[in-house]
Amino acid sequence: MDSLFQRSGGTGRAAAALLALLLAAGMAGCGREEAPEPAAPDAAETADEAVARIRETAEIVVAEAVRKASETAMAVARSEKDPLERPYPRPEGDEISAMTFNLNQYRLVVRDDSGELEPKPKEEAARIIAVIRSVAPDVLLVQEMGDPAAWAEFKYALRQAGLSYTAEEYLQRGRQDLNLALLSRLPIVERNSHVDGKYSIGPAQFPILRGVLDVTVEAEGGYRLRVMGVHLKSKVFHSFGQTEMRRAESRLVGGYVRDVLDADGEANLLVMGDFNDEPGTLPLREVSTYKRQPLLFDLRPLDYAGDAWTHTMGNDVYHRIDYALASKGLLPEINLEKTYVVRSPLLEKATDHRPLVVTLHATERPAEMAPDLEARRPIPILEND
Repeated sequence: MDSLFQRSGGTGRAAAALLALLLAAGMAGCGREEAPEPAAPDAAETADEAVARIRETAEIVVAEAVRKASETAMAVARSEKDPLERPYPRPEGDEISAMTFNLNQYRLVVRDDSGELEPKPKEEAARIIAVIRSVAPDVLLVQEMGDPAAWAEFKYALRQAGLSYTAEEYLQRGRQDLNLALLSRLPIVERNSHVDGKYSIGPAQFPILRGVLDVTVEAEGGYRLRVMGVHLKSKVFHSFGQTEMRRAESRLVGGYVRDVLDADGEANLLVMGDFNDEPGTLPLREVSTYKRQPLLFDLRPLDYAGDAWTHTMGNDVYHRIDYALASKGLLPEINLEKTYVVRSPLLEKATDHRPLVVTLHATERPAEMAPDLEARRPIPILEND
Protein backbone atom coordinates (compact mmCIF):
# COMPACT_ATOMS: atom_id res chain seq x y z
CA MET A 1 0.00 0.00 0.00
CA ASP A 2 2.91 2.36 0.72
CA SER A 3 4.17 1.94 -2.82
CA LEU A 4 0.68 2.68 -4.10
CA PHE A 5 0.48 5.93 -2.11
CA GLN A 6 3.96 6.91 -3.19
CA ARG A 7 3.17 6.27 -6.85
CA SER A 8 -0.21 8.12 -6.83
CA GLY A 9 0.89 11.39 -5.18
CA GLY A 10 -2.22 13.47 -4.30
CA THR A 11 -4.55 10.63 -5.23
CA GLY A 12 -2.71 8.42 -2.81
CA ARG A 13 -3.20 10.96 -0.01
CA ALA A 14 -6.94 10.97 -0.75
CA ALA A 15 -6.96 7.21 -0.44
CA ALA A 16 -5.18 7.48 2.90
CA ALA A 17 -7.77 9.97 4.15
CA LEU A 18 -10.58 7.67 3.10
CA LEU A 19 -8.92 4.77 4.84
CA ALA A 20 -8.66 6.83 8.03
CA LEU A 21 -12.37 7.69 7.74
CA LEU A 22 -13.11 4.01 7.24
CA LEU A 23 -11.29 2.99 10.39
CA ALA A 24 -12.78 5.79 12.51
CA ALA A 25 -16.31 5.13 11.32
CA GLY A 26 -15.87 1.43 11.91
CA MET A 27 -14.76 2.04 15.48
CA ALA A 28 -17.55 4.54 16.27
CA GLY A 29 -20.39 2.81 14.50
CA CYS A 30 -19.69 -0.83 15.05
CA GLY A 31 -18.58 -0.75 18.66
CA ARG A 32 -16.92 -4.03 19.43
CA GLU A 33 -17.85 -5.52 16.08
CA GLU A 34 -15.14 -5.90 13.49
CA ALA A 35 -15.16 -3.19 10.82
CA PRO A 36 -15.18 -4.57 7.28
CA GLU A 37 -11.71 -4.59 5.77
CA PRO A 38 -11.14 -3.29 2.27
CA ALA A 39 -10.29 -6.03 -0.16
CA ALA A 40 -6.63 -6.67 -0.80
CA PRO A 41 -5.32 -4.58 -3.70
CA ASP A 42 -4.96 -6.28 -7.04
CA ALA A 43 -1.48 -6.02 -8.53
CA ALA A 44 -2.90 -4.40 -11.65
CA GLU A 45 -5.23 -2.03 -9.73
CA THR A 46 -4.78 1.64 -10.52
CA ALA A 47 -4.71 4.36 -7.90
CA ASP A 48 -8.19 5.60 -8.91
CA GLU A 49 -9.60 2.07 -8.60
CA ALA A 50 -8.07 1.71 -5.15
CA VAL A 51 -9.63 4.99 -4.03
CA ALA A 52 -13.05 3.91 -5.37
CA ARG A 53 -12.81 0.55 -3.61
CA ILE A 54 -11.86 2.12 -0.28
CA ARG A 55 -14.57 4.79 -0.63
CA GLU A 56 -17.24 2.13 -1.21
CA THR A 57 -16.19 0.26 1.92
CA ALA A 58 -16.10 3.49 3.94
CA GLU A 59 -19.60 4.42 2.83
CA ILE A 60 -20.93 1.07 4.00
CA VAL A 61 -19.33 1.50 7.43
CA VAL A 62 -20.52 5.10 7.82
CA ALA A 63 -24.08 4.16 6.83
CA GLU A 64 -24.06 1.39 9.44
CA ALA A 65 -22.73 3.81 12.08
CA VAL A 66 -25.46 6.34 11.29
CA ARG A 67 -28.12 3.63 11.45
CA LYS A 68 -26.96 2.44 14.87
CA ALA A 69 -26.68 5.99 16.21
CA SER A 70 -30.22 6.69 15.04
CA GLU A 71 -31.55 3.53 16.69
CA THR A 72 -29.81 4.45 19.94
CA ALA A 73 -31.22 7.98 19.90
CA MET A 74 -34.73 6.67 19.29
CA ALA A 75 -34.40 4.16 22.12
CA VAL A 76 -33.31 6.92 24.49
CA ALA A 77 -36.21 9.09 23.35
CA ARG A 78 -38.64 6.27 24.08
CA SER A 79 -37.24 5.49 27.51
CA GLU A 80 -36.28 8.97 28.70
CA LYS A 81 -38.70 11.39 27.03
CA ASP A 82 -37.85 15.05 27.53
CA PRO A 83 -39.81 16.05 30.68
CA LEU A 84 -40.75 19.37 29.11
CA GLU A 85 -42.63 17.46 26.43
CA ARG A 86 -44.11 14.69 28.55
CA PRO A 87 -47.81 14.08 28.00
CA TYR A 88 -50.19 15.38 30.65
CA PRO A 89 -52.41 12.84 32.43
CA ARG A 90 -55.75 12.39 30.70
CA PRO A 91 -59.10 11.42 32.22
CA GLU A 92 -59.98 7.75 32.03
CA GLY A 93 -63.19 5.84 32.61
CA ASP A 94 -65.70 8.07 34.38
CA GLU A 95 -63.22 10.92 34.91
CA ILE A 96 -63.61 14.48 33.62
CA SER A 97 -61.17 17.41 33.75
CA ALA A 98 -61.48 21.15 34.32
CA MET A 99 -58.81 23.76 33.58
CA THR A 100 -58.46 27.38 34.73
CA PHE A 101 -56.15 29.59 32.68
CA ASN A 102 -55.36 33.32 32.80
CA LEU A 103 -54.56 34.14 29.17
CA ASN A 104 -52.84 37.48 29.90
CA GLN A 105 -54.57 40.18 27.89
CA TYR A 106 -56.32 38.19 25.16
CA ARG A 107 -57.79 41.44 23.91
CA LEU A 108 -57.10 44.70 22.07
CA VAL A 109 -54.58 46.69 24.08
CA VAL A 110 -51.66 49.08 23.50
CA ARG A 111 -48.62 46.78 23.38
CA ASP A 112 -45.79 49.08 22.25
CA ASP A 113 -44.83 52.71 21.74
CA SER A 114 -47.03 53.08 18.68
CA GLY A 115 -50.07 53.83 20.84
CA GLU A 116 -52.19 51.57 18.62
CA LEU A 117 -54.61 48.98 19.99
CA GLU A 118 -53.41 45.54 18.97
CA PRO A 119 -54.77 42.02 19.56
CA LYS A 120 -52.89 39.21 21.28
CA PRO A 121 -49.78 38.57 19.13
CA LYS A 122 -50.23 35.54 16.88
CA GLU A 123 -47.22 33.70 18.31
CA GLU A 124 -48.48 34.14 21.88
CA ALA A 125 -52.01 33.08 20.93
CA ALA A 126 -50.68 30.01 19.12
CA ARG A 127 -48.68 28.98 22.18
CA ILE A 128 -51.75 29.29 24.41
CA ILE A 129 -53.85 27.21 22.02
CA ALA A 130 -51.09 24.57 21.89
CA VAL A 131 -50.98 24.32 25.70
CA ILE A 132 -54.76 23.93 25.94
CA ARG A 133 -54.69 21.34 23.16
CA SER A 134 -52.03 19.33 24.99
CA VAL A 135 -54.37 19.03 27.99
CA ALA A 136 -57.70 18.98 26.11
CA PRO A 137 -59.85 19.68 29.22
CA ASP A 138 -63.53 18.85 29.31
CA VAL A 139 -64.26 22.21 30.96
CA LEU A 140 -62.12 25.25 30.20
CA LEU A 141 -62.37 28.40 32.32
CA VAL A 142 -60.35 31.43 31.16
CA GLN A 143 -59.59 34.86 32.58
CA GLU A 144 -58.63 38.08 30.75
CA MET A 145 -60.70 37.28 27.68
CA GLY A 146 -61.38 40.28 25.48
CA ASP A 147 -64.50 41.53 23.73
CA PRO A 148 -66.90 39.27 21.81
CA ALA A 149 -64.70 39.48 18.70
CA ALA A 150 -61.68 38.20 20.65
CA TRP A 151 -63.88 35.48 22.18
CA ALA A 152 -65.02 34.38 18.71
CA GLU A 153 -61.43 34.30 17.43
CA PHE A 154 -60.32 32.25 20.45
CA LYS A 155 -63.06 29.65 19.93
CA TYR A 156 -62.24 29.44 16.22
CA ALA A 157 -58.56 28.83 17.01
CA LEU A 158 -59.51 26.02 19.39
CA ARG A 159 -61.72 24.40 16.74
CA GLN A 160 -58.87 24.62 14.22
CA ALA A 161 -56.69 22.83 16.78
CA GLY A 162 -59.23 20.01 16.99
CA LEU A 163 -60.92 21.01 20.26
CA SER A 164 -64.69 20.96 20.05
CA TYR A 165 -66.86 22.43 22.82
CA THR A 166 -70.63 22.40 22.70
CA ALA A 167 -71.54 24.74 25.58
CA GLU A 168 -70.25 28.14 26.68
CA GLU A 169 -70.66 30.99 29.14
CA TYR A 170 -69.21 34.40 28.33
CA LEU A 171 -69.42 36.85 31.21
CA GLN A 172 -69.01 40.52 30.42
CA ARG A 173 -69.83 43.14 33.02
CA GLY A 174 -70.66 46.43 31.34
CA ARG A 175 -67.92 47.49 28.92
CA GLN A 176 -65.24 45.50 30.75
CA ASP A 177 -62.86 43.74 28.33
CA LEU A 178 -60.97 41.57 30.81
CA ASN A 179 -63.70 39.00 31.04
CA LEU A 180 -64.38 35.53 32.39
CA ALA A 181 -65.48 32.82 29.96
CA LEU A 182 -66.05 29.08 29.97
CA LEU A 183 -66.24 26.33 27.35
CA SER A 184 -67.53 22.84 28.07
CA ARG A 185 -67.94 19.51 26.31
CA LEU A 186 -70.59 18.72 28.93
CA PRO A 187 -73.97 20.42 28.69
CA ILE A 188 -74.59 23.41 30.94
CA VAL A 189 -77.79 22.71 32.88
CA GLU A 190 -77.80 25.76 35.18
CA ARG A 191 -76.53 29.32 34.84
CA ASN A 192 -76.17 31.48 37.95
CA SER A 193 -73.41 33.94 37.04
CA HIS A 194 -73.21 37.22 38.97
CA VAL A 195 -72.51 40.63 37.45
CA ASP A 196 -74.47 42.89 39.80
CA GLY A 197 -72.57 42.44 43.11
CA LYS A 198 -71.57 45.70 44.82
CA TYR A 199 -69.51 46.67 47.85
CA SER A 200 -68.68 49.89 49.70
CA ILE A 201 -65.41 51.47 50.78
CA GLY A 202 -66.24 54.48 52.92
CA PRO A 203 -68.83 56.57 51.08
CA ALA A 204 -67.96 55.06 47.68
CA GLN A 205 -69.70 52.07 46.17
CA PHE A 206 -68.11 49.75 43.60
CA PRO A 207 -69.37 46.87 41.46
CA ILE A 208 -67.40 43.64 41.51
CA LEU A 209 -64.95 44.32 38.72
CA ARG A 210 -65.28 41.18 36.60
CA GLY A 211 -68.28 39.43 38.09
CA VAL A 212 -68.36 35.77 39.12
CA LEU A 213 -68.99 33.06 36.56
CA ASP A 214 -71.26 30.33 37.94
CA VAL A 215 -72.53 27.37 35.89
CA THR A 216 -73.46 23.75 36.50
CA VAL A 217 -72.46 21.09 33.98
CA GLU A 218 -73.81 17.57 33.80
CA ALA A 219 -71.81 14.46 32.88
CA GLU A 220 -73.14 11.16 31.60
CA GLY A 221 -75.09 9.38 34.29
CA GLY A 222 -76.46 12.62 35.71
CA TYR A 223 -73.43 13.67 37.78
CA ARG A 224 -73.46 17.45 38.26
CA LEU A 225 -70.47 19.72 38.83
CA ARG A 226 -70.92 23.36 39.76
CA VAL A 227 -68.03 25.54 38.56
CA MET A 228 -67.51 29.03 39.95
CA GLY A 229 -64.96 31.17 38.10
CA VAL A 230 -63.19 34.04 39.86
CA HIS A 231 -60.82 36.86 38.89
CA LEU A 232 -60.32 39.25 41.79
CA LYS A 233 -58.96 42.80 41.62
CA SER A 234 -55.24 42.85 40.81
CA LYS A 235 -52.53 44.55 42.86
CA VAL A 236 -52.38 47.45 40.42
CA PHE A 237 -52.67 50.76 42.29
CA HIS A 238 -56.11 52.22 42.93
CA SER A 239 -56.86 55.39 44.87
CA PHE A 240 -59.32 53.53 47.12
CA GLY A 241 -56.78 50.80 47.86
CA GLN A 242 -56.37 47.72 45.70
CA THR A 243 -55.94 45.50 48.77
CA GLU A 244 -59.26 46.53 50.31
CA MET A 245 -61.02 46.26 46.94
CA ARG A 246 -59.78 42.70 46.49
CA ARG A 247 -60.84 41.80 50.03
CA ALA A 248 -64.29 43.26 49.45
CA GLU A 249 -64.67 41.29 46.22
CA SER A 250 -63.64 38.09 48.00
CA ARG A 251 -66.37 38.70 50.62
CA LEU A 252 -68.93 38.80 47.81
CA VAL A 253 -67.56 35.55 46.38
CA GLY A 254 -67.64 33.98 49.85
CA GLY A 255 -71.29 34.96 50.12
CA TYR A 256 -72.08 33.22 46.82
CA VAL A 257 -70.23 30.09 48.04
CA ARG A 258 -72.23 30.03 51.27
CA ASP A 259 -75.48 30.41 49.34
CA VAL A 260 -74.63 27.30 47.31
CA LEU A 261 -73.60 25.22 50.33
CA ASP A 262 -76.51 26.43 52.48
CA ALA A 263 -78.88 25.17 49.82
CA ASP A 264 -77.02 21.86 49.46
CA GLY A 265 -74.30 20.96 51.93
CA GLU A 266 -73.11 18.12 49.66
CA ALA A 267 -72.96 20.21 46.48
CA ASN A 268 -70.11 19.36 44.09
CA LEU A 269 -68.67 22.87 43.97
CA LEU A 270 -65.35 23.74 42.33
CA VAL A 271 -64.14 27.34 42.67
CA MET A 272 -61.27 28.19 40.33
CA GLY A 273 -59.48 31.22 39.04
CA ASP A 274 -57.07 34.08 39.67
CA PHE A 275 -57.36 35.43 43.23
CA ASN A 276 -54.39 37.79 42.81
CA ASP A 277 -53.20 37.01 46.35
CA GLU A 278 -51.04 34.48 48.16
CA PRO A 279 -52.13 31.45 50.23
CA GLY A 280 -53.37 32.28 53.71
CA THR A 281 -54.32 35.86 52.89
CA LEU A 282 -57.71 37.34 53.73
CA PRO A 283 -59.17 36.99 50.20
CA LEU A 284 -58.51 33.23 50.34
CA ARG A 285 -59.95 32.91 53.82
CA GLU A 286 -63.04 34.97 52.93
CA VAL A 287 -63.87 32.51 50.15
CA SER A 288 -62.83 29.20 51.71
CA THR A 289 -63.92 29.62 55.36
CA TYR A 290 -66.76 31.10 57.40
CA LYS A 291 -66.63 31.71 61.14
CA ARG A 292 -63.37 29.74 61.17
CA GLN A 293 -65.05 26.69 59.67
CA PRO A 294 -63.77 25.36 56.32
CA LEU A 295 -66.13 25.58 53.37
CA LEU A 296 -63.70 24.89 50.52
CA PHE A 297 -60.43 22.97 50.43
CA ASP A 298 -57.29 24.04 48.57
CA LEU A 299 -56.25 21.26 46.19
CA ARG A 300 -52.81 22.87 45.71
CA PRO A 301 -52.02 21.40 42.29
CA LEU A 302 -48.35 20.61 41.61
CA ASP A 303 -46.39 20.27 38.39
CA TYR A 304 -44.34 17.15 37.69
CA ALA A 305 -41.29 18.76 39.36
CA GLY A 306 -43.28 19.39 42.55
CA ASP A 307 -43.66 23.16 42.09
CA ALA A 308 -46.96 24.85 42.94
CA TRP A 309 -46.34 28.41 41.72
CA THR A 310 -48.79 29.76 39.15
CA HIS A 311 -47.65 33.31 38.37
CA THR A 312 -44.38 35.00 37.55
CA MET A 313 -43.57 38.69 37.84
CA GLY A 314 -40.30 38.31 35.94
CA ASN A 315 -36.81 38.58 37.42
CA ASP A 316 -37.20 35.08 38.89
CA VAL A 317 -40.09 36.10 41.17
CA TYR A 318 -42.87 33.51 41.42
CA HIS A 319 -46.16 33.37 43.34
CA ARG A 320 -49.14 31.10 43.82
CA ILE A 321 -52.18 33.26 43.15
CA ASP A 322 -54.35 30.92 41.02
CA TYR A 323 -56.37 28.31 42.90
CA ALA A 324 -58.63 25.30 42.64
CA LEU A 325 -60.86 24.99 45.71
CA ALA A 326 -63.22 22.04 46.23
CA SER A 327 -66.23 21.67 48.50
CA LYS A 328 -66.46 18.85 51.04
CA GLY A 329 -69.01 17.09 48.85
CA LEU A 330 -66.66 17.18 45.85
CA LEU A 331 -63.48 16.02 47.61
CA PRO A 332 -64.17 12.25 47.40
CA GLU A 333 -64.38 12.51 43.62
CA ILE A 334 -61.07 14.37 43.18
CA ASN A 335 -58.23 12.42 41.55
CA LEU A 336 -55.31 14.22 43.16
CA GLU A 337 -52.71 12.39 41.05
CA LYS A 338 -54.20 13.95 37.93
CA THR A 339 -54.72 17.39 39.47
CA TYR A 340 -51.73 19.50 38.51
CA VAL A 341 -50.12 22.73 37.36
CA VAL A 342 -49.21 22.72 33.68
CA ARG A 343 -45.46 23.06 33.22
CA SER A 344 -44.57 23.93 29.62
CA PRO A 345 -41.88 26.01 27.87
CA LEU A 346 -44.63 27.32 25.59
CA LEU A 347 -46.02 29.43 28.44
CA GLU A 348 -42.88 31.52 28.90
CA LYS A 349 -43.57 33.90 26.01
CA ALA A 350 -47.35 33.72 26.03
CA THR A 351 -48.66 34.52 29.52
CA ASP A 352 -47.51 35.28 33.06
CA HIS A 353 -49.73 32.52 34.49
CA ARG A 354 -49.61 28.73 34.51
CA PRO A 355 -52.95 26.90 34.14
CA LEU A 356 -54.31 24.48 36.72
CA VAL A 357 -56.05 21.22 35.86
CA VAL A 358 -58.44 19.34 38.15
CA THR A 359 -59.46 15.76 37.32
CA LEU A 360 -62.39 14.12 39.08
CA HIS A 361 -64.61 11.06 38.91
CA ALA A 362 -68.05 11.97 37.59
CA THR A 363 -69.64 9.51 40.00
CA GLU A 364 -70.69 10.18 43.58
CA ARG A 365 -68.28 8.61 46.05
CA PRO A 366 -68.36 8.13 49.83
CA ALA A 367 -66.59 10.62 52.11
CA GLU A 368 -63.88 8.12 53.10
CA MET A 369 -62.55 8.20 49.52
CA ALA A 370 -61.49 11.85 49.84
CA PRO A 371 -57.75 12.30 49.13
CA ASP A 372 -55.26 13.29 51.81
CA LEU A 373 -54.64 16.97 51.08
CA GLU A 374 -52.10 17.26 53.89
CA ALA A 375 -49.66 15.30 51.75
CA ARG A 376 -49.56 18.27 49.38
CA ARG A 377 -48.88 20.92 51.99
CA PRO A 378 -45.45 22.61 51.72
CA ILE A 379 -42.93 21.81 54.41
CA PRO A 380 -42.62 24.44 57.17
CA ILE A 381 -39.54 26.63 56.97
CA LEU A 382 -38.01 28.08 60.11
CA GLU A 383 -37.33 31.80 60.03
CA ASN A 384 -33.97 33.31 60.87
CA ASP A 385 -33.18 36.60 62.56
